[in-house]
Amino acid sequence: MSVMGIFSFVLTMPPLAAGQARPAADGISAAELEKVYPSYRFENVTQAEAEALFASAVAAIYWPDLREVRMLSDDRLESTRTFLAMKARQDVAVSAATATPSASFLGLKLEEQGSKKLGEFLAALPEAGIVESSGVEGAFLAKVPISMPLSPTRASTPKPLPVGTLATQYYIYEDFEGDVWSRWDRDDNTGGQYTWGIRSCDAYRGSYSADAARGGSLGATLSCTSSYPANLDMSMSAEVCATIQPNWLAYIELQYKGSMDPNSQNDRFSVCMDGPDEVCWGWVFWGNSSSGWYNLVFNARQWYHLGDLAANYCNTLKLTFKTDGSNAGSGFGARVDDLWILYGDYVSSRECSVIADPTSGTSPLTVAFRPVTDMYLPTYRWFFGDGTTSEAREPVHTYYSPGDYEAAMRLWSNGTTCYARVRQLLDRRWHRTIDTAEGCG
Repeated sequence: MSVMGIFSFVLTMPPLAAGQARPAADGISAAELEKVYPSYRFENVTQAEAEALFASAVAAIYWPDLREVRMLSDDRLESTRTFLAMKARQDVAVSAATATPSASFLGLKLEEQGSKKLGEFLAALPEAGIVESSGVEGAFLAKVPISMPLSPTRASTPKPLPVGTLATQYYIYEDFEGDVWSRWDRDDNTGGQYTWGIRSCDAYRGSYSADAARGGSLGATLSCTSSYPANLDMSMSAEVCATIQPNWLAYIELQYKGSMDPNSQNDRFSVCMDGPDEVCWGWVFWGNSSSGWYNLVFNARQWYHLGDLAANYCNTLKLTFKTDGSNAGSGFGARVDDLWILYGDYVSSRECSVIADPTSGTSPLTVAFRPVTDMYLPTYRWFFGDGTTSEAREPVHTYYSPGDYEAAMRLWSNGTTCYARVRQLLDRRWHRTIDTAEGCG
């Protein structure tokens, strides 16, 4: 991996057009808006890479036409790297059908890095119909933290989703096929006229998906392309119950497709978890992202405001679609499919090894060492086996005395340690092939 420089990051986004407004960060305190987060700008990213980046984002925006992601992260992209490692080690192909990208893109495509207040980042986000500085109106998907009071009209406690097992992992899966409402509860502000429905308008996998506003006595009459009504607030909730060990990973994925009116102020789709304070905490998504399905990824161990959801045996997951009261929307709304909750004891797939050139010869022998790793901006420490050390990324070291040396490399990054070693032979009549050992923890 190449060494990345640290840049001063000034977030500049196009200003809002006259009369435009953006969805607010509902329920976010003034103190939180003043909080400073590490900020990043990535260029030339694929959609799969952008989806992985969103796993680490407190707030983010992705322009698929520009292939650019700007984001704030509270874990310095560790959720992204861990998610990619987990996906690479899954026993079967689940969730997104596209190939999992390598974590190496984090270094190759990072253009700017710095820090930013959450409030300043949110104030720069565009409305769905904004024209980019390039002069081209582009689709985008935005993610913003949110908190919402629990609905007083929810009729019952949500039902637990069934748990399945694979060889080395557990999963909770909802395909939105069959009798979905035996597993989910619905709530709305229209007296049952418009609710979430299960329709065959579009599906990521199978024949059906959950479709906002296309359930209920009036919503069921809407065609697949009909615009959604104004002043809607509907949710669907399910209980997620699982015993997750402290050292296990736990991620939530769902497929989302949205088409919302660019002129409406507060049309949005949100994903949140009920908290003990009678508030649902999570994220809201909006934008004119109707070109295809997006795989929304969440680290259940680092949920916004609530922290480690895996510490609870049960959590209530809520999917909400809310529209502005000023006018009816011009898009179909929001659709959800193929929801996975994956957890288990995954072996780290961090790449960690050493390349040494040469590995044998006569003294004095000068050896160039190079690390091979996908860890993000690690701290390096080399032990050359002759009592000397180095903290350089790619050190060059000279051995002066004959012997059999074991050179070791140890890396640290965001709480993860990586270790690898290689043997060096000097003044021997025979050569031995390179002997390496590696591991991360």
